[in-house]
Amino acid sequence: MKSQTSISSKLVLITLGLSVVLLSCGKKDIDAEALAEFEDSSVVPELLYTSNGDLSIRYLQVRSDSALRPTVIFVHGAPGGADNYYDYLKDNELLGSLNLITIDRLGYGGSGRGNPEPSIAKQAESIYPIIDELLADSQPIILSGHSYGGPIIAQLAMDRPEDISGLLFLAPAIDPENEKFKWAGKLGCSVPTKWITPKDMETAAVEKTNHTSELELMLDDWDKIEAEIIYVHGDKDRIVPYENYAFAEKKLKHANPNMVTLYGGNHFIPFERQDDVKRWLFDLARQ
Repeated sequence: MKSQTSISSKLVLITLGLSVVLLSCGKKDIDAEALAEFEDSSVVPELLYTSNGDLSIRYLQVRSDSALRPTVIFVHGAPGGADNYYDYLKDNELLGSLNLITIDRLGYGGSGRGNPEPSIAKQAESIYPIIDELLADSQPIILSGHSYGGPIIAQLAMDRPEDISGLLFLAPAIDPENEKFKWAGKLGCSVPTKWITPKDMETAAVEKTNHTSELELMLDDWDKIEAEIIYVHGDKDRIVPYENYAFAEKKLKHANPNMVTLYGGNHFIPFERQDDVKRWLFDLARQ
């Protein structure tokens, strides 16, 4: 019996040890894959992890410590990942005057892929440490949110109105009365399919199942936003209805937003309208 107990204990220790090694190797692998995406460019981003309590996320950044350079934080949709914005981080025109950060939201990429976090408030809170670091360097902060990323940047601007200088909403899913779950059955993702994994779709499904109730929690807080705003939506968006435009116009009236309709435009604004997105970011940086 003593021998069997000893053997069992050793097996448990070996199993735990292998688990730690595999987790460590897996983390290194996905980090290496992310950095490999920049081998064809002159840009070498920093790949970093940060935590706010038990909320941990991975992000990539290209930035200086200069207080004169605004920093843009890109927040992706559902599903999605930091890789949705790698082309922006490689863009020399943007890098000439802006610092750029792209994050893996909670539940995606290097931020606990496959572990959904449907709370918009917690998604926003996970980004707090990045905001705090930028503020320590006195850098103006611009948030760009696409699709599901839209309400997250809105939540950040509600929570910390004095800390956010600009908001770029790209086809955001912000109106609880026009939140449609049917997108999951017709592809209905916020990014072109090459970025999607089954785990990402499962995570997105959990987020979207809870999205209406999460948006309802925000209904009374829109007037807390003080940032300069550019709102963009395509009138042929078949994933996040164009009716969100009217909701934004009403809820953000106090902030005098620049409301932009892309006539004939679809949902994939960051991927198909990169030059326009750059122009809007430069406009916010000048304000």
